[in-house]
Amino acid sequence: MPILPCATQSSDTSIGLYGDRPRASLEEKLRVAFSLFDANGSGRIDAPELFQLLRLMTGRVHDDKDLQAITDGCAQFKNRTYK
Repeated sequence: MPILPCATQSSDTSIGLYGDRPRASLEEKLRVAFSLFDANGSGRIDAPELFQLLRLMTGRVHDDKDLQAITDGCAQFKNRTYK
């Protein structure tokens, strides 16, 4: 899992992950958020990355077996074709 960029904060506004720029576009925010979980830089959230994301989101509420079932279900859904 990648290390989060250093966040900063000024006295008048919270800046976050964008250095000295007080505003970032929605696209920039989404790219940063996505890149945090696209650990291998493939441009996709692959199954192992999704598993780690779910682990981070749920902590120890669900065991690895449950998280793997969710990850497997997402992979099956992704590969489904619709007419």
